[in-house]
Amino acid sequence: MKRIRFEDYFDKTSDVLAIFVVCVPISFFIGWIIYGISRRVLRALEKPSPDHLYWRTMLVLGVILVAFLLVYFFYCLLCFIKELLRHAAIRRKCKTYGHDWDALLHCRRCDEVQPHEHNWDGCRCTLCGEVRSEGHVWNGCKCSICGEVRSEGHDWKIETCPSCGGSGVVTRFPDSAVAYREYSWDEREEPCGCTHPIERVCQICGKREDASEQK
Repeated sequence: MKRIRFEDYFDKTSDVLAIFVVCVPISFFIGWIIYGISRRVLRALEKPSPDHLYWRTMLVLGVILVAFLLVYFFYCLLCFIKELLRHAAIRRKCKTYGHDWDALLHCRRCDEVQPHEHNWDGCRCTLCGEVRSEGHVWNGCKCSICGEVRSEGHDWKIETCPSCGGSGVVTRFPDSAVAYREYSWDEREEPCGCTHPIERVCQICGKREDASEQK
């Protein structure tokens, strides 16, 4: 059974529209009710200027924000509960009527894999697409079938920082000839700021490592 992830159900445009269409009006309504109650409490406590425009504006904005967060939280909670119930119904349907297998031996409803004997092509099964830890076809450091990268077989190429040329420092030039004469060579050098002045980059997988000691 495919694992349910909370974030899988809130990345669609329809979810965003639903949040604004449903949550915003309800939040304003709840916020207005909270504002009325808060205003009465301020009057009862005899706080200074409860009807002042500034305090009223801040109070309205605060209660609307709190109301929106509450409504949004309960909306997400209801959506998640809905998905849990839907998956439970799918499991019950597959258990009662059997799975609906596709060409790759996966159930179209619950994503269960049909029991079968694997037909391995290197590291990948041609029937279900499962990948095993052996049988890789290595092209240097990367498997040409599944894309897994190993710690050996890299095709390294040395690259240096274009700003400092691998030295780690850059020369700071003065703005005028007078200032140029007043500076010493040490004063005109400053750290480059690059992470690695000299790096080695794998041409196959793109891995980068510090290569300053290999220069």
